[in-house]
Amino acid sequence: MWINVLAFLIKIAYNNLTEKIQNLEQTKSSQCQQKEEIVDFESLLKRMKMNVNKRQIRIKDFFQEFDELRHGVVTREQFRRLLSQLGFSKLGAMDISDKEFNCLYEKYAASDSRFICWTKFENDMNFDSRLESNGIETNEDGNEKDLDSQKIPFCNIGNNYDYRMLIDTFEKLNKDVRQRGLNVRFVFQDFDRLNSGYITRGQFGRCLSLLDIKVSQCEQNLLEIALCNSKGFNYNEFLSRIEPIVHPKYMYPELLEAKNATNKEKCNENYAPSSLKDTISEIRLLVDFLRIRN
Repeated sequence: MWINVLAFLIKIAYNNLTEKIQNLEQTKSSQCQQKEEIVDFESLLKRMKMNVNKRQIRIKDFFQEFDELRHGVVTREQFRRLLSQLGFSKLGAMDISDKEFNCLYEKYAASDSRFICWTKFENDMNFDSRLESNGIETNEDGNEKDLDSQKIPFCNIGNNYDYRMLIDTFEKLNKDVRQRGLNVRFVFQDFDRLNSGYITRGQFGRCLSLLDIKVSQCEQNLLEIALCNSKGFNYNEFLSRIEPIVHPKYMYPELLEAKNATNKEKCNENYAPSSLKDTISEIRLLVDFLRIRN
């Protein structure tokens, strides 16, 4: 009898102990889940911006293909697919979990919950470039300072390092063109049949190959980012920086002045005779020259 009572008490104590252990495990798991669910949006956005600037990606080019009506929104599925194309996936440069994606979705959700405002996402990703637009950066105290003596009016460049690299690339190409005496304009104009001043990126690479202008892939990508827009690659702006146009000197005023001076000299040579003897000699010369009979 006492053995049965003891076994019953042990069983009760064991059940209570197992319940306490299960409760502790549940509380720990719930705390871990709460910690995991908290996503730091600022750190996530910072990591994404660093990744985009490092690979020199233009986000606008990706999203505009899916936003045919230019409303500035895409669906949730398209947004996830575009993030994968930008390299934010398990197979890409940076993995984004489902919780991080949900955080982005909540942050950039449009008024219609089915869509995401990609223009707001692009503005946040390009925030640094807006501060450094037109070749101007800020000091630590907030005052503006010139990036270089030659300002570059390209807002597509995302950081100061790329600005300086772009300046060095222009200077290197300018030096190469001057030393080799290249006439580079006609090569670009051959590809521009409509005389619009724009060519495609592929045609830009072919022009560099035809002219044997050697640039690295990183430098070529930087030039394309700086000079490309919806129309294509602005080769006129590119040529104005590597081959400054020398306007010809108009010679017409000088030639007209020289002609007038020559005519004045000829008028002075045709002097009028001053005496009867000179007049008769002039008449004789004309008669002999024209062979006039009396």
